[in-house]
Amino acid sequence: MTAAVRAYRRPTDLDAALALLASDGSLPLAGGTDFVPMQRSGSINPATIVDLKRVPELRRVEVRNERVTIGGCVTMAEIGALQGAGIGALTDGANYVGGRQTRARATLGGNVARSSPAGDTLAPLMALDAVARVAGAGHSGRDIPLSSFFVGPGQNRLEPGEIITEIAAPAEGASAYLRLTYRSWMDLAVSGVAVWVRPDSAGVAEARVALCGVGPTPLLVPAAAAALTGPEPDTAAASAALESAAQPIDDVRGTAEYRLASLRPLLDRALATALSRSREESQ
Repeated sequence: MTAAVRAYRRPTDLDAALALLASDGSLPLAGGTDFVPMQRSGSINPATIVDLKRVPELRRVEVRNERVTIGGCVTMAEIGALQGAGIGALTDGANYVGGRQTRARATLGGNVARSSPAGDTLAPLMALDAVARVAGAGHSGRDIPLSSFFVGPGQNRLEPGEIITEIAAPAEGASAYLRLTYRSWMDLAVSGVAVWVRPDSAGVAEARVALCGVGPTPLLVPAAAAALTGPEPDTAAASAALESAAQPIDDVRGTAEYRLASLRPLLDRALATALSRSREESQ
């Protein structure tokens, strides 16, 4: 604990946590996998740390009526163990995060609130049409679709004092997420593609496609989804739509050209995996 921290609080209910977070200088702590490095580097200097891990409302996982609801403090390890083709992309993304020790600590709410352009659960959540429920001391809660949650690198629509209490998404259909990295584990995505589909007897009735690592925020690409619907998914048109929507940069993990070239094979594999999961679940 640094000299700047004056108090460390561990509330056991949501209202108490939100009241503590309403104070100036208070910041929430969930898994700490981003919080602790940021505190050590001086990029955040909380006067009061509000540890959320004992708040039961933030720890629940519920699947009901083809809809999954996951509390903000549910860990990546717990999410990675969930079953169901519909949320396959999310479990894929959770299992990519860090190493085993990191996944045992890192939380879904923390990953979303960090809002990294390369966050491994963010494109999956967008492809699943997920909605974040956020709460603050001044209101009982509001819903923000993940499709409009991110506004820039590390930036989102959370207001000061607000936290993500839960994230809900339909659990129907089938989905998959694949990413490009130089190492299989403990690496950031150079690029990533999440695909959700709802097949029917005539082909693909509905689809959603989202990207990460190729722009300032994760993003949905409706034109790519439209190309995948119908009797025969047009992956060439879908990948062209992805390349058009992407805004990649050159950095130490890859060039913009390399990132764009990766999108077609990632899309092909993610789509094939999602369709395979759909067939397996229907058997």
